[in-house]
Amino acid sequence: MRRELIATLAERPRTVVFVTHDIEEAVQLGDRVVVLGARPANVRKVLQLPAMRPRQPATPGVAEAEQRSWTSSG
Repeated sequence: MRRELIATLAERPRTVVFVTHDIEEAVQLGDRVVVLGARPANVRKVLQLPAMRPRQPATPGVAEAEQRSWTSSG
């Protein structure tokens, strides 16, 4: 599904709200990651990602953003 979404957005750029429980997926696909807290849901952290898509774990800044997301998720 990741490849399909990346290909679709490359062909036809759109704004997408993508909800996932997978932080690696969020960091790979998103331009911004919003980490939510437990119920009642609250915004714990908003991360702007530094690199353009497509990005891999080795892309500068991606591993750091993933680590910040994990740290914020509590």
